[in-house]
Amino acid sequence: MKKKTKKQNSTSVVPSKKVVIKSFEHTPNTYLGKGDPLNLEEQKHKFLYQGVVPEFKFKVSEKKLESISGAKRAEIRHELLPQATKILEKVREKYGSGDGFVQHTYGHKITSQEGSELLKGYMVENAVDGMMSITWSKDLSCSGRMSWVGPSLKANKPDARKYRLMLQDSAENAFLRERGILCIADHEIGTHFIRSYNDGLQPWFSNRQQFGLHKLSSLNLLQTEEGLATLNTLLKAKSKYLYYPALLYYTASKGEEMTFHELFDHLERYIMDSEMRWKYVMRVKRYLPDPNMKGGSGKDQCYFKGAVDILQNLDEIDFDVLFSGKIALDDLPRVKHSARLSLIKLPGFMKDKEAYISSLRKIALLNEIHKKPSKRGKHKSGKGIRGKKQPVRSGSLSRSQKRHVKKYYTSEDKKSCPEVAEDKTAE
Repeated sequence: MKKKTKKQNSTSVVPSKKVVIKSFEHTPNTYLGKGDPLNLEEQKHKFLYQGVVPEFKFKVSEKKLESISGAKRAEIRHELLPQATKILEKVREKYGSGDGFVQHTYGHKITSQEGSELLKGYMVENAVDGMMSITWSKDLSCSGRMSWVGPSLKANKPDARKYRLMLQDSAENAFLRERGILCIADHEIGTHFIRSYNDGLQPWFSNRQQFGLHKLSSLNLLQTEEGLATLNTLLKAKSKYLYYPALLYYTASKGEEMTFHELFDHLERYIMDSEMRWKYVMRVKRYLPDPNMKGGSGKDQCYFKGAVDILQNLDEIDFDVLFSGKIALDDLPRVKHSARLSLIKLPGFMKDKEAYISSLRKIALLNEIHKKPSKRGKHKSGKGIRGKKQPVRSGSLSRSQKRHVKKYYTSEDKKSCPEVAEDKTAE
């Protein structure tokens, strides 16, 4: 007599690989970066509850801190301040404080345990499960960070690298929310991890100089890396405003003329939550000998500047090549023929490239970031054909430029972006 067998489902579920998850009250020193204060939580508490200006301690010497704060990538810039301010004002008008925007955009708050489960699902969907660990820490100085340890690049052993996704487990982390955790996953895993992993497959991995590529520590690469990650952070967000990168740019710009206390009070216009406001001011002022001095670091302006650069050049970018490794926008022509594209991983949101680029166009349209006009008809001096100096006004377009922008964004882009339909100024 034959035994009855249960009918098998036609689809099989691939079991996920084990993901190591750790949680800390205080970030271990070995996990801290050069710019991470050792006494962050203590100084935050003193400032928020006693009004005492923070005195940060670091694991590196004062001389090293001076070299970090004095680097080109830390210079404070102002050329995009009008655009950043306009975005902040739009969000304020539509959502009230930044707190309302966060709730609308990223959803309700969740615990780190719930966040870990969502991240494990994300890793399986993107076929990267088992390729990194997750570490939660309450006093991390940023919302999230992807890092790796292993042999130096010169050893040319990319497979020996071990990756760690570090996440902040506190009220400061706006992404510790039901939708927000997937947004930061697209930022840290879908962008930083994928580009780093792919970089190890490329011929330039251990010798960037041979291919004429920017150094890993260069400002150009930093802007492209964080700008791309910033745009990808918005893909699953309910609102597509570049609010956070605009706020980072704005905070650094205003920090040059305000003290720690003044800047903290000033930012209340855009964000009421005191812990989140503290984080933005701290990131600008932490390297100063006296954080209550005017000035600070403009490093975080790279998020907004990099995003703007990418949106202004969408038609010229080959995104497969851009995701093939740690390369800056102006590195693309140098590697387009040598990149090993058949070997690379791509994040889930890149499966439909047409839809991906369309999403970026909608972000550009909503935030009024226009394609750079053609340089035809102008000499290198910046003068027009007849030699007359052409004025450049930040945020304003000539009639010909407006016609160019109108062609650049299709009517379909506008129809499929509800926020643009509501926001008449974006037209």
